[in-house]
Amino acid sequence: MPKLTAFQVRVLEKLLERTDHPTETGVGHTGRSLAAALWPDSPAWHRRTRGRNGRNGALGGTMPMRGATAGWALHSIGLADVTENEHHQPRFTINTSGRDALQQITAGKPVTPADPATTEPTQGCGEATNTSRTKG
Repeated sequence: MPKLTAFQVRVLEKLLERTDHPTETGVGHTGRSLAAALWPDSPAWHRRTRGRNGRNGALGGTMPMRGATAGWALHSIGLADVTENEHHQPRFTINTSGRDALQQITAGKPVTPADPATTEPTQGCGEATNTSRTKG
């Protein structure tokens, strides 16, 4: 079993919650729902991605990618499974190896959760600005 970071343990816990207690949207997390579970109060949800042609970009547009990246990272080390829904959107669920790893780490005691402030996406994404054009 690979050594897991506190953040990876936190992601496994979120996957376990949604796998064992599915919501009306189904079993597992999408990138967006995983990001919402990991960083519910992140200021990045209120920032826009870069817009084009004088239009605003997507509000909170980078957060689903951050959530999916966390899910794919656990999939790549064999602790999560990925299925696609009818819209070809990946859904992440914890698998048996992930459950075993989480059980080994916790060993009957609660895991100290990773602080959301230290696992917050650090990409500087603010309001979209275009410096190539000048207003005049």
